[in-house]
Amino acid sequence: MPQQVTEQLNQMLIAAAVSRAISTVAELGVANHIQQGTPESAPHLAHLTGAHERSLYRALRFLAAQNPQLPPERRAGLAPS
Repeated sequence: MPQQVTEQLNQMLIAAAVSRAISTVAELGVANHIQQGTPESAPHLAHLTGAHERSLYRALRFLAAQNPQLPPERRAGLAPS
């Protein structure tokens, strides 16, 4: 498969995964429990939303990794667990 086709396919797959992760985090109501500039831990957010702790952590880290313009400490807004 040509390199350009492979790159386009990868971009499409990542876009679908980002869309699903955003949808899941929104359905859980995570944004309702985050205040601007106040990091929250994934375990705390999982407790507040009833989400599986490790799965929520992975979804948030995945979404944070999609915005490389932010410095690493601001990407997820997560406090250390």
